[in-house]
Amino acid sequence: LAEFARSQIHDPRLEIVCRGAQELLDELARRGTREVDAVASSLGLPLMPDRTRHDILRAVVAALKPGGVLTQLVYMHGIAVPFKKFEGGLQPFPADELFEDYFRDIDREWVLRNAPPAFVYICKDPIR
Repeated sequence: LAEFARSQIHDPRLEIVCRGAQELLDELARRGTREVDAVASSLGLPLMPDRTRHDILRAVVAALKPGGVLTQLVYMHGIAVPFKKFEGGLQPFPADELFEDYFRDIDREWVLRNAPPAFVYICKDPIR
């Protein structure tokens, strides 16, 4: 994906980093910055351990400038199909509740044309 993006997007402002998302703050510091305007993610949050998911979102919130935004893709089957234990029982991934723990302003758009269908979460106003 990184190589494809590099070959298709020719904007000097875009920096593609291939590292664990929970290491975002370390990577920014290595590059001499602390904040970003936006984070775009299609990470498989429903498939991750709770701790990893929360580590990533804490790093994103810490890295976003005031007015910054997280855009997160969550595939339909990751939300609708009960396949993982949450809160002690098998149930769908609680994406809305997860993002509400980290952001005050959350919009969700349903993208049927995507294969498989997905929700795009647009998360603003991080809770610090």
